Amino acid sequence: MANTKAHIILVPGAYHQPHHWDPLVKVLESAGYPVSVPRLPSVGSRSLSDPMAKDTVAIKDAIVKAIDDGAISIVPVFHSYAGIPGFDALASLSPYQKAKIPRVVCISAFIVPQGVSLVDFQAKAPPTYAQAEGDHATIPDPIPVFYNDVAPELAARAASTLLSMPVEAFTSPAQHEGWAEFPVTYLVCAKDNAIPVADQLEMVETCRKCAGRTGGAASVEDVTLQSSHSPMLRMPVETAGVIRRAAGEIS
Repeated sequence: MANTKAHIILVPGAYHQPHHWDPLVKVLESAGYPVSVPRLPSVGSRSLSDPMAKDTVAIKDAIVKAIDDGAISIVPVFHSYAGIPGFDALASLSPYQKAKIPRVVCISAFIVPQGVSLVDFQAKAPPTYAQAEGDHATIPDPIPVFYNDVAPELAARAASTLLSMPVEAFTSPAQHEGWAEFPVTYLVCAKDNAIPVADQLEMVETCRKCAGRTGGAASVEDVTLQSSHSPMLRMPVETAGVIRRAAGEIS
């Protein structure tokens, strides 16, 4: 019997691997959702050229595969850095493929204008928690940055498997404004130590300002959870609820 629920595609942010989504995946799959978690090629790579473009391709490939496999609809979920390559990926889809996406969920995700990079956006207040090692960046003390409200044992496990990121991924500009083409739900993380709440709300307003420019962007909502940067670990049930509403299952 064909699955009648949306296929959820969870896209990790910088430094993170697919297994960091495991608690949320478990909740969504128990509710009957097919779930994919693509691995971003940039994460942990030491020799990748044009890393953000390759992340964009990986995200697009995951969406196209789910559609080709018969998904009735797709709900992409972008976390943090993934918002930039994620929306570039959505912009490159065909009209048929775009029509399969009823709504996009952003979890403290970057929404930036075309031509703006993550580093450009953060220029007014550059983060101090990342450490450059040549052309790569790491997070020396990730728990207070990403997992400040996560149970200590789970936070330690998550922190122990973070990988480095090529700095080029953060300096590469967005190629499109894919967020202007789709309804968006933005999950604001109120206890986020990585991306300030004010910056998250600024990105919500960036999206809202496009209302009227395209049909999709007219539907922009923000939902706040009292969570750190990682609600998929701290609040998987509540995060799944936001995603399920975006998928049209619950109101």
